[in-house]
Amino acid sequence: MLRSLGLLVSILAAGSGFAQSFIGTYKGKMTVDRATVSANLTPEQKQMVEKALKDLDKMKLTLTISKDKTFKLVSVGGPQTAKSNSSSGTWAQTGKSLKLTFKTVNDKPISKAQEQTLSIADGGKTLTLSPGQGAGKSKVVFTRS
Repeated sequence: MLRSLGLLVSILAAGSGFAQSFIGTYKGKMTVDRATVSANLTPEQKQMVEKALKDLDKMKLTLTISKDKTFKLVSVGGPQTAKSNSSSGTWAQTGKSLKLTFKTVNDKPISKAQEQTLSIADGGKTLTLSPGQGAGKSKVVFTRS
């Protein structure tokens, strides 16, 4: 009985350690499948897309995951603007998935919370978001700094 209790405590301690192993600050890099994004576009459209993709390459993403189950995502640069934008909300973990529920943009509440799920890898050192579908499939990989 005592042996079983010790095993249970060890399992719970290991599980709670994993649950917190991704807490920290990450730098993100977005990649887009360039081959599929420019298929069937006119030369002018391809030029516009290439400019936007170059701007994406320069974008800086910082994701901070906090112990109090909140997060903040800050982006600087990108195709839309050179200024800084931020989003924040809450997070929940299930196994190796981390669900982010976005509740504010630039410190203003959004009308409907949006969710994104990231995969946790490398013991919490890497978080991957794959929001893109079909042409121009994208992926954001966050690496702990």
